[in-house]
Amino acid sequence: MKSILLLVGVYFLLSSCASNSKGDIHDDDAKWLEEQLRGVSNDDFKPKRKIRYNDKFDYHDIGDLVQDALSDESLQKISQGNLDPKDKLSKIVYLCYQGDFDNAFKHSAAVYDNYKTNPSYWNQIGSCYYLQRNLKKAKVFYRRALMLDKKFIPSINNLGVVYLLESKDKKAQAAFEQALILDRTAKTPKFNLANLYIRYGLLDKAETFLRNLKRGINIRDKDIYLSMAYVDLFRGNGNGAISHLNKLDDSVLRSKKGGLALFFAYKLLKSDKANSIANYLESSGLSTRERDVYEKIKNL
Repeated sequence: MKSILLLVGVYFLLSSCASNSKGDIHDDDAKWLEEQLRGVSNDDFKPKRKIRYNDKFDYHDIGDLVQDALSDESLQKISQGNLDPKDKLSKIVYLCYQGDFDNAFKHSAAVYDNYKTNPSYWNQIGSCYYLQRNLKKAKVFYRRALMLDKKFIPSINNLGVVYLLESKDKKAQAAFEQALILDRTAKTPKFNLANLYIRYGLLDKAETFLRNLKRGINIRDKDIYLSMAYVDLFRGNGNGAISHLNKLDDSVLRSKKGGLALFFAYKLLKSDKANSIANYLESSGLSTRERDVYEKIKNL
């Protein structure tokens, strides 16, 4: 049982880091960024004037947060409808999420003089690189944001997500915890840390964070309920997991991540319903990692 929990835990954490971006960042497209970094001096980062901007696109989360209770802080998979291309600063990451990296970097160059003293500017450029899994450059720009404001929570959180992709879990934990030290109410770092706790079997800690996030929410946050279902799954509590999964829309349960959770729950309960879910998953085009998880659950 321990091996299946470890395997599913790794899948649960890593699959939720997935990003659906298109295209590649070409060296020519981002050449100006390299030049700007080489020519930057400390004087460039002395605040000159404040420019209002929409800061809700600054965060990365390691779950699929769309139209939910965390959407005011999340970045990872905000839908097109949540992004405002008229906002000159948030337009950078808006274009990157549309896969239009050429125009994203051209726009970044065009607004450089106005926003170069704003940590969100550098943070969002870092997020464009993150979307392409160019983690080295993503970290450079997240850290550039922190040079402007060492307490800029979105960049601290986003560095944590990058560390996860680099299998540096202790650094990721430290980043999420540092973000929460700076702001105990920050939702996205708390959600990310809860999922990291799930991976390592610290289920009581994870559950405390998730219940705190769920408290006072009047809508169904699919990522919180799915994470809470995995807490119960890793405890061997199939009925508890089902109670959380039943709060999710069918579209979530039809996803491979949701389907695997449901399959796991019914296998724990030794229910015949597991067979129909298995047939669905067999035809759903599982990735190699998902196939490994599926086979482990199947053999329970």
